[in-house]
Amino acid sequence: MRIMNREIKFRVWNGHHMYHPYSLHFSSSSNLAYCVDLYGKDIQSPSIMQYIGIKDKNGTEIYEGDVVKVKSVSLWDNSVVMYLGIEWYLANSNDYIKLSEFKPDEIEVISNVHEKGQIC
Repeated sequence: MRIMNREIKFRVWNGHHMYHPYSLHFSSSSNLAYCVDLYGKDIQSPSIMQYIGIKDKNGTEIYEGDVVKVKSVSLWDNSVVMYLGIEWYLANSNDYIKLSEFKPDEIEVISNVHEKGQIC
């Protein structure tokens, strides 16, 4: 039996800023997430992105919602990292491909779906 060990981390976007939440709680009854920043302030209407457990060729952590380019495969440039079913995928306007098809040193985070050109 293979057990995967990876750090479970999240970041959240509130419509204006990207945060690494101090506290994150999920409500099973309302399907809502409640986030608190380092100063104890509620993060309103968060969009939550999970760390996928790997870093790109520059050592940048890759999160759900990141926009990436893939070395030597321009078809997958500007693809978005997303979780489908039980695996992480890259999605572009035409297709999906398993992220596991690429080595981390072939992937570079260039942006994310919320902030244009800014990586936190």
